[in-house]
Amino acid sequence: MTSLLTLLITFGVIAGLWWLFFAGIRADMDAIAEISARRARRDKARKESR
Repeated sequence: MTSLLTLLITFGVIAGLWWLFFAGIRADMDAIAEISARRARRDKARKESR
């Protein structure tokens, strides 16, 4: 019974770490997309103002 509990706790910890990892990657990708979109918009405005 104790080994089953240990297994469940270990699995929960690993799953939690994986979830945090993927959430962090998703947030980074959103931030990168936002930055590149902002940069593209700025470059477009600069070209039009020329």
